Amino acid sequence: MDVTTIVFDAGETLLNLDLPAIVGACGDGVDEAAVSRALVAVRRDLDAFFLPHLDARRYPPQQAYADGRGFRLADLLLDHLGIEPRRRLEAADALMALDRALKLWTVVPDDARPTLEALRARGLRLGVVSNSDGHIAWKLNHEGIGHLFDQILDSHLEGVAKPDPELFRRAVTRLEADPARTLYVGDIYSIDVEAARHAGLTGVLIDRIGAYETPRPCPRIAALADLLPLVS
Repeated sequence: MDVTTIVFDAGETLLNLDLPAIVGACGDGVDEAAVSRALVAVRRDLDAFFLPHLDARRYPPQQAYADGRGFRLADLLLDHLGIEPRRRLEAADALMALDRALKLWTVVPDDARPTLEALRARGLRLGVVSNSDGHIAWKLNHEGIGHLFDQILDSHLEGVAKPDPELFRRAVTRLEADPARTLYVGDIYSIDVEAARHAGLTGVLIDRIGAYETPRPCPRIAALADLLPLVS
């Protein structure tokens, strides 16, 4: 591919969830395999909601998901973990406490830093576009990879969120990039890959856990390192 710029999602792309922390918050009866299965189901839920809107060129905000329930990870995960009602509130509070303490999205994939460094060494400009809470730049810096990006856009600070193509357009503008020569890498087909396409970028689906059994009309990778052959 003739690529000059790559923009990344953050959660489950550059910073993965701390699965042991989630298991600890949810208590007995939940293990890492159950959390992984729940994450697969969450992606399907999000796609089922957002793809019809994207097909109609509508871009509802995060809060529109599931009748205004919000986009909170705790809600989405707990829907699929089968925790009994009397324990659900306690688990939700524990998960939200981890999130507020910035201790939920903390696992940097082993191939992240070497891949980012290799891409920069090839002269590519790198950015981040994340639906976040105002702390994504801090999180990336805290985990030791923030300095590898030329621009970091946080939906909370920008006042616009994926899947609105405006957030992608702002990233391209600030990176002084050509959308047609820009990749966007994310883990959710609808609000990452398809939404990026609406802004003129090429979306790349990263699917580490096999969440998408059905082929999607986009490049697909299983690890960040798989980007290197795409732009060589």
